[in-house]
Amino acid sequence: MKNLYVFAFTLLTFGALTAQSTGISGCNDPNGGIQIAFEEALGCNAGALAGMSAIGFHSGANMWSSVVDWNASGAVTASNNGSDVFTAYIADPNAYYGTSVDNIWFVFNQGPTDPNNPWSAEGKRNDNGNCADFSINLSEITETCAISASTKDLLLELDFQVLGNPFTEKAIVNFANLNGDTYTVQLNDAMGRTLRTYTGINTNQLTVERDNLSSGVYFLTFINEAGKFATLKLFAR
Repeated sequence: MKNLYVFAFTLLTFGALTAQSTGISGCNDPNGGIQIAFEEALGCNAGALAGMSAIGFHSGANMWSSVVDWNASGAVTASNNGSDVFTAYIADPNAYYGTSVDNIWFVFNQGPTDPNNPWSAEGKRNDNGNCADFSINLSEITETCAISASTKDLLLELDFQVLGNPFTEKAIVNFANLNGDTYTVQLNDAMGRTLRTYTGINTNQLTVERDNLSSGVYFLTFINEAGKFATLKLFAR
């Protein structure tokens, strides 16, 4: 039952989306506009943006003829679904780019996480080992998304404090939970495989024991009963 919860959650969120070899897919939002999904592991520089709750969406319409910078006023970001699939939602492409849009060209960066060094980590298309810009034609987006991004905010705001990160024996994760919400928490490795699942977490603390974890990067995802989530990166040494 590897990664069952996140897999089911991904299907629910993206419905008919099927990531191409480039890692990019799109669907029409039920309330208008489009969603563009990026499977980070399939892009060039795979892993560079993994674990971030949101990444920058730097894009332009009609082969970069009309550009909206990732940090422009009103620019969209791409949100992580908890399994390093990032989704950008554009409510009205023509209004967003100020022109009639046939195609959108884009790349991703770490700007929302580190605005002082936005291009230190990028997401691009893997073109036979070379990094290239993504592009998508609006006429090729024919499927309807299962859930409207315009009405469902999937990100949680949890203020994490970790005792021991990197950790050798255990990491103690403290987080705000004033309402006593109940969480399912998944521990995933860098490949997205679920190694552990903690259920019924309704306090404000979780202890992750080292046990048989190898040295490396891990992702701890908190999912509440409404399906919203927050992800924390852990380092075992």
